Amino acid sequence: MRVNGNYNLKNVVSTDEFRPAMHRVLLNGDKAVASNMYILTIVPIVREEGDTDKDILIHIDVWQRIVALKHTIGKMDRCELTDEHTKIIYHTGLEIIFPHPSQEDKFPPYQKIFTDQLDDLKANEEQYDDINLNINYLFDIAKAMNCSTDRMGVTMLIHKTNKHKPLYLLSQNDDEKKIGLIMPTTVGNAKDALIAQIEEMLTLQTNGNAEAKPNRKQEKEDKNK
Repeated sequence: MRVNGNYNLKNVVSTDEFRPAMHRVLLNGDKAVASNMYILTIVPIVREEGDTDKDILIHIDVWQRIVALKHTIGKMDRCELTDEHTKIIYHTGLEIIFPHPSQEDKFPPYQKIFTDQLDDLKANEEQYDDINLNINYLFDIAKAMNCSTDRMGVTMLIHKTNKHKPLYLLSQNDDEKKIGLIMPTTVGNAKDALIAQIEEMLTLQTNGNAEAKPNRKQEKEDKNK
């Protein structure tokens, strides 16, 4: 088995003692699935010749080791997946076997709550509102607002018709007046988005000045009356 990306799922798996299956990563066909019931992530894997084709639960630490394997020339680490264990074979000759955890605990049927085919999402995209965000900004603002300790979470507000509008994050804790703002990004249309923002600001400024500017002609006519 091979993983072609640095997919760190450690913060996605559950730590709930009553959900042992979700402490692990589910290898489901050509996908790896991790969830803690609040968030869920699906990433691609490659099963190679000789690997089992069964759905397998593996420990998160084993997953992290697989992700860290080197696949460069001269450093070809390998991973073999069987029904009973995961074997990691390093380019140095070292081999480590990790027996699979109990498979009796079943991973929740995630397909019922998550469309696992991107084609399905694209085919029904009219049912969704989309907005492009820099995920790093979302992470940074979550830390700045200390959302990790706010059990009440945050509310995300997205403008219904104008995708150039910012996305707002509001604390659900009324005692803490926390607010965040993230500007959307439009891949390939960043210039258009910037122009739209500037035009809107100029429009608001022009309207504001027009309202604030006294009408001298009207004042003169009123005095003559």
